Formats: sequence, C-alpha cells, structure tokens
Amino acid sequence: MLRSGDADILNFLEQIQLARNVPIGLRCYRLRTMCMHFGRWLNLEPEAMRQLVFLCYCHGLGKISIPDQILFKTGPLTEKEWTKVKE
Repeated sequence: MLRSGDADILNFLEQIQLARNVPIGLRCYRLRTMCMHFGRWLNLEPEAMRQLVFLCYCHGLGKISIPDQILFKTGPLTEKEWTKVKE
C-alpha cells in the first residue's frame, strides 16, 4: 500500500501536527484509521488507498500556520482574526 519513503513522510506530518496541537494531531490519526477501514470496505486499489492516507494527514496541516491565540480562542473571532485564518 505505501511506497518506500512514505512512512517517513507520514511520520513527519504526524509529528508536526502533534507538536503544534495534540488534539488536532490525534484527530488526524483517528481520521486516518477510519479512512483506512473505509478504503478497505470500498476495496480501493493500493494507489487510491495510498492517496487517501496522505489526504488524511494533510487534513490538519492548514492549522499549523494559525497563531495560538486564534486557534485556541473560545469566543467568536474578530474580522482581523478571520482574515488571518483565511490567509
């Protein structure tokens, strides 16, 4: 299913997300597990399964660049904060 070097890339992406935000990193891991089960249920070809796994890891990457004070804010975001999120 995975090509040579894929595991290293996936591990790197997982570590980045866990280091930035543990709940987001763990959600990525759960999403990957769920998608792998779903992909098996769909009888996906190995290349399609590989792409699905990579997409699961990419799911939370956009949040890495969002500042902590915005990412962890409990109240509504200001216009300026929304602009930063959309960048």
